[in-house]
Formats: sequence, structure tokens, C-alpha cells
Amino acid sequence: ISAKIDEYEKERKQSQIVINDLKKEVVFLSKSVVTLESRLESQEQYLRRNCILFHGCKEDKNEDTDKAAIKIFNEEMDLEIDPKDIDRSHRIGKLKNDKSRPIIVKFTSYRNRKKVFSSKRRLKGKNVSITESLTAFRMKKLSEARENFGFKNVWTYDGKIFYKESSDVTEKPKVFFS
Repeated sequence: ISAKIDEYEKERKQSQIVINDLKKEVVFLSKSVVTLESRLESQEQYLRRNCILFHGCKEDKNEDTDKAAIKIFNEEMDLEIDPKDIDRSHRIGKLKNDKSRPIIVKFTSYRNRKKVFSSKRRLKGKNVSITESLTAFRMKKLSEARENFGFKNVWTYDGKIFYKESSDVTEKPKVFFS
């Protein structure tokens, strides 16, 4: 019996060594997964850097979203954007009763996208608005920031989320998520 107990104790110690090694490996792999997910999310956001979303554009059955976007750029925002400046555009999301889906517009260059996005204030008071195309993760972070600091104190720029704790114009913006 004593020999059997010694044998089981030896096996238990060897098993404990294997378990400890596996625990270390799980911790290492978990950290690797978090790092890879973060890098993947950053890459996904980077792929969206030439895109913007139009909200509030009336949806027609046989519409040309390129023409609709260019009309807004040129007439509503007083910008000079040509059809060649747009890589592609289309509606996103599921069709819902009497609710217009956003139009995503991908520009051929970041320069033109930046020109449009920095002029979005020209749409103030109109039924159309412009936002950045954010990943689902960043949209969640944006919602969290708005819950904490209020809608008007939170904004995005190049996929980064900024906030101010108050409406004080002298307060420097802080990065909520980059």
C-alpha cells in the first residue's frame, strides 16, 4: 500500500507540474488573443478611414447613392466633389418600414474624405448628418463615452473618440479611446 501511495503521489506531483505549465500557457495565449484582437480592431478601423456615413437621406427604390452624396456635397455643403472622388457608395443595414438607412461613402482619397468630414457643420439644421464609419467595438465605446459625458461633449476624429467633461470651451479635449 505504501508503494502505491508513493506512486500516486509521484503521479500527482507530475500532474501538478503539467497543470502549472498549462496554466502559464493559457495566460500567455490569453494575452496574445487580447493583443491580436486589439490589432485586428485597429486594422479594421484603419480600413474605414476613407469612409463616412450619411444619415437622414431619403431612400428611393432606384436611387444612385453616388449622385445623392455628390448632390449633398456640392449643393448642401458647397464643396467641389466629383464622381471620380468616390470609390463606391451604398446603403447599409436592413430595410425597415419608413426609415431611411445610412449611406456609406468610400472616397478614393483620404484628403477628400477629410475635406467633407471637416465641413460637416455646414449641414447643421438640415435633415442630413455625417458621421465616421466606426467598428462595432468603437461604436460601443462611443456610446459609453456619451453616457458618461453627454452627447455634445463627445466626438470622433479619425476613429479616435474624444470628450470633454464639461461644455467649457477652454477645457482641453481628452482621448476616451484611440
